[in-house]
Amino acid sequence: MLSCENINFGYDDTILHNISLSIAKGEKVALLGANGSGKTTLSLILAGIIHPRSGNILCDGISPLDESKILDFRRRIGYVFQNPEDGFVASDVVREIAFGAENFGIPADEIRKRVDELIKFFGLSEYATYSPLALSGGMKARLAIVSALATNANYIILDEPESFLDWRGKNLLINSLEKIEGNTGILHITQSAEFAERCDKIFIIKDKRLRQISPDEIEPFKPAVSIEPKISDRKVL
Repeated sequence: MLSCENINFGYDDTILHNISLSIAKGEKVALLGANGSGKTTLSLILAGIIHPRSGNILCDGISPLDESKILDFRRRIGYVFQNPEDGFVASDVVREIAFGAENFGIPADEIRKRVDELIKFFGLSEYATYSPLALSGGMKARLAIVSALATNANYIILDEPESFLDWRGKNLLINSLEKIEGNTGILHITQSAEFAERCDKIFIIKDKRLRQISPDEIEPFKPAVSIEPKISDRKVL
């Protein structure tokens, strides 16, 4: 389980107040909130990238504050940035997928096997030699997810990767998420009702606090006028 308890964060002003949240393996959790509400801050805390002013974070019983186990902690969590390009470091798709696994010391033969399996399963074979920057927005998001899975991450945190995608890109993202095995926990930070409705639980950050909401409470996150069919009604190209 990936969890935080009684998290407080802020410098001159409090951004997050007494936040507690947990994501079990295989569970899909949506986190809604307005711009500037602290969603990304909470996700970075859960990923061990920044530390809270107070509170506890655990990933399968491991704390990011335990320096002797920090690599094990980080290997268990994959992070997909709002702009996936921010996380790309390699010159082609194969090297990008392998990069994280190499950094965590996974044996080379095991990495090759994982990369081959993931590229085929997620339909990236024809893009193997492409630069990650040459991919479409939806394929960039898919590559970021696959790169996280290559490290055998138990949990994946998505920081609104759909924000800059057109409907085709969003379809690719949905298709990618549906391909993830059921034992991987997902925290999806989003302002999209359509993505939130696909999750097992929905939370919202408002006024520095977190609360769980029901699907019928996400109406404010639905567009007033829909100019295109729902994402779920479209075909992945």
